[in-house]
Amino acid sequence: MAEELRKNIIEEYDELFYEEYGSHPAIVAVLRKVETVVDRIEDKINVLREILNKKNLASKINFNKIPLEYNNYCIAAIDSTFPPEGLDLVGGKLSAIVAGYILHGCRDKRDKNRVEPRKLVGDLVFADTEEFKEIVYTRAKILEKKLAIELLDNKANGLIGLDQVLFDGEIVPYKLLYSSPKKKEKKKRLRKLEEVIEESIGKAEETNTTIIGVLKRSYSKMLSAIIDEKMPINDKAFMSIALNNGEYACIGKLRELLPRQVKYMNIPEEAKPRYRNIIIENLDQHPEYGEIEVCFYKPHTKTSFNQAVKIEVLDYGNIGVENIIAYLSSKTSENAVPYFIDIIDSLVRLEARTLEAARRKLEAMLAKRREKIGIILSGHTNPQKRYLSEIK
Repeated sequence: MAEELRKNIIEEYDELFYEEYGSHPAIVAVLRKVETVVDRIEDKINVLREILNKKNLASKINFNKIPLEYNNYCIAAIDSTFPPEGLDLVGGKLSAIVAGYILHGCRDKRDKNRVEPRKLVGDLVFADTEEFKEIVYTRAKILEKKLAIELLDNKANGLIGLDQVLFDGEIVPYKLLYSSPKKKEKKKRLRKLEEVIEESIGKAEETNTTIIGVLKRSYSKMLSAIIDEKMPINDKAFMSIALNNGEYACIGKLRELLPRQVKYMNIPEEAKPRYRNIIIENLDQHPEYGEIEVCFYKPHTKTSFNQAVKIEVLDYGNIGVENIIAYLSSKTSENAVPYFIDIIDSLVRLEARTLEAARRKLEAMLAKRREKIGIILSGHTNPQKRYLSEIK
């Protein structure tokens, strides 16, 4: 009976699909594989049920009520955006970065003549290397941390009463936590990234400013370290299922979670001791990294797909995790992030046509200075894909 019902539902969907999309061969080829993915997800759900029954995970995590009352704070929300693939030009790849901040709740706490309520900065990357994506990502994170340093300097100089700095993403990119000190010393961009992170964290501690990371895309499995068994789904997925609206849970600090999580990472067994040693060495050299606390919450209001929000907290302002979450929960939009993260995300949004505009200006300037050679090097190396960034 169940199998017949399932068959009828699929047939009904197929009829609706063909009415709307026709029989485009590429779409049909992809949709034929949907049931395979459904089976894989069902397998994960079954394994999760077995683990929950066996390990009693709920008893190892404190699920707390989010207070309805909260204080207001002066917030700086910081984000960046960039096309990691960039444009493929004959002379190399071209990508752009936009980073920025907005201030929220700081009306009576800043010198209006000297601290801008919002700020955007940009950068262009041109390189012909296999490490292009890493270069763009690292430069974007460096720009974010520099903006934080600027704001924290303003606070130190009495120009702004900043309480919290929110990053759209991790406080310390995991790229650094899983890179050996030797590797970071050799790679100038990683060394520079670590320097600005150290400086931003140091200034936050000096000025008693809390740092928060809001992680929208997160596939960590740190809960595996808590139950000593590999979880079939990631932490955010589990918390989206386990938390009720108006609840939060903190699962520990990075110094407790990261070394134990290595055992369950999808890497060869022989590589795990090396990665564990790298993490321990990084946490020993930078104990402030280990003090970052990992928490999840579901606001009282509904979020898209009923998902939980994952945050990292370095509470140098001694606000208290419960108070931080009460405040953030009250400001969380249906997009499952505090709405000032939505705002800065929209401000730094970088459309493909912006990158094409930069390419055309580059082409024009090179043509003027180097004539034909300049035009060749700044041209699309794959003209078939030019439509992806075409200005209309």
